[in-house]
This record gives sequence, C-alpha cells and structure tokens, in this order.
Amino acid sequence: MPIQLFESENHASNYALARPSPPKLLIDSIVKYLQSGLPSNKNGSWTQAVDVGAGSGQTTFLIKDYFDQILGVDISAAQIGEANKRNTYPNISFKVSRAESIPLSDESVSLVTASQCLHWFDLKAFYNEVDRLLVPGGVFAAFGYFVYPIISMDNCSVDNKLAQVIKKAYTDLEEMGYWEQPAMKFLHSNYVDLKLPFDDCVRITGIKCPVTYSGQKCLDYIKSWSAYNSLVKSNPEKAKLFIDEAVGRMKNILNCEDIYSIQINLTFEFFLLMSRK
Repeated sequence: MPIQLFESENHASNYALARPSPPKLLIDSIVKYLQSGLPSNKNGSWTQAVDVGAGSGQTTFLIKDYFDQILGVDISAAQIGEANKRNTYPNISFKVSRAESIPLSDESVSLVTASQCLHWFDLKAFYNEVDRLLVPGGVFAAFGYFVYPIISMDNCSVDNKLAQVIKKAYTDLEEMGYWEQPAMKFLHSNYVDLKLPFDDCVRITGIKCPVTYSGQKCLDYIKSWSAYNSLVKSNPEKAKLFIDEAVGRMKNILNCEDIYSIQINLTFEFFLLMSRK
C-alpha cells in the first residue's frame, strides 16, 4: 500500500512555495551521465522523461529543456493540482499515479527521476516499473536533501541560529513520533545502503544548495513537512502552539517582532544516485 502524506491543498501549496529545488549542478550531473551512455538526438534532447513523486513540479520544470515530453506523476491529487496550476510548458504534463504503476508503454523513457521521495516507495515494485519503462542505456536518478539546513560551526551567525530553529522543529517532531521511521533515517543516510536497480551506478554526495528565505518562508517550509501535517491532523491546537514557539525563537534571535519579511541565507545539502539500464 503506497504511503499518502501530502494530501491537503494547503499542504501542497506550502510545498510548492517553500521546498528547495535541486541545484543546477545536480541537474547538470544527471544530463551528463545520461548523455555519456545514451546520446541525445540532433536537437540536443531526448524523447521522454518521467518525474516520479513529482509533487508540485520542482524537479519536473528543471528538466524541461532536455526532453520532448515529460510526465510528472504523484499519488497526491492535491500535489498534482498544484503542479498543473504552475505548469506553463507544452512539453510537460502531470497525472495522479502510483510510482509502481505509471501509464506509459514499455521501453519508452530515457530518464526516470525520483526527488525526495524514494524512501516512501515499495522499492521492489518500483524498480520493476523503472526497468519496464527505461530504454536500454536509460537512466534512473534518485536524489534528496537533509530536511533541515546545514548547521555550521559559527554559533554567532544569525542565519546559523535560524537554521538551528528549523533543526529544532525537526527534532521536536521526531521526539513526538510524527516523522515516519525508518523512512527518514533512510533519507538522512543519503540512501547509503540502497541497492540501485542496475549495475552501472554513480553516487554523488555533499551537493550544496544555497537559498535565501524570508522568515515567513522558513515557517512555510516547516509547515510543508509531512510530520507537521500529521500533527495538524491529530492535534490542531498543539500544531498552532508548535509554530508559535518557532516564531518566538525567531523573534528572540532577530530581536524584533516583524520576523516575516527578513531575508535569511540557508544552505541545504543534496545527494544524487544514478543507475543506467
């Protein structure tokens, strides 16, 4: 049974607004690896890609220039609805679909991507689907990032202190039991023990992704977490108090009441795993 954690429209909207997108270096690494074993056509593109667990399209839109057609799929109708609202590209479409059963024909796809979602899948069934979809030489690319930003050794930095507010929110939800385990431990290990579907494999870790968030966007990012939304469902009053406490910590750090428009520099760390059929 697939895990469904991103179902509400508000959750999908927060996800689209606040989640970090994969950095250019990561996308370039995927394209380079794909090109090395499956050269693009004379126009410099490939025929078809599938972005699995597409959410609101963060990765789907980033690969738009490399494929004639891209299908983004997600089990959440709310996420697909948000992706369709954002989509202005004629070569991109979105559908509600399980990762383990994608509505495309055999050996019709050059690239399958899975961003920040592989830890939710039935891997055996999903890998069978990846093998079915990919053309010979096609690539499966899985990637993700630590849920909280990188915390540096600079304890005096305001940005660093605000990053610690996000980390504390993560650990508090973990202690309350709202993060799905062992899925999150698997994610934060960089999928180190993951067996990829094909023998030709590449692993890249430590990919830095600097972002600038407003104070409001930091709060929206926390609100986009599946664990926070589980808290909202189980105890709305406790969820409100949880966010109020995060706001209070931010006000103490910034020494002001209006924390919402202040710009904060954060860095997320991505990892990338690729496997060629």
